[in-house]
Amino acid sequence: MPSGRSLKVGDRAPLFNLPSSTGQPVDLSENLSRGPVVLAWYLFDFGRV
Repeated sequence: MPSGRSLKVGDRAPLFNLPSSTGQPVDLSENLSRGPVVLAWYLFDFGRV
């Protein structure tokens, strides 16, 4: 996916690997092999904004 392109509802997310909040690697393709995946990001959830 080109940088800066937004996903629309129903688009497939690009495959990625990221560290979890505990530092363990999270692989999207591995999780998708188990079933549907919901991605959620919370910006500034625990800070003052």
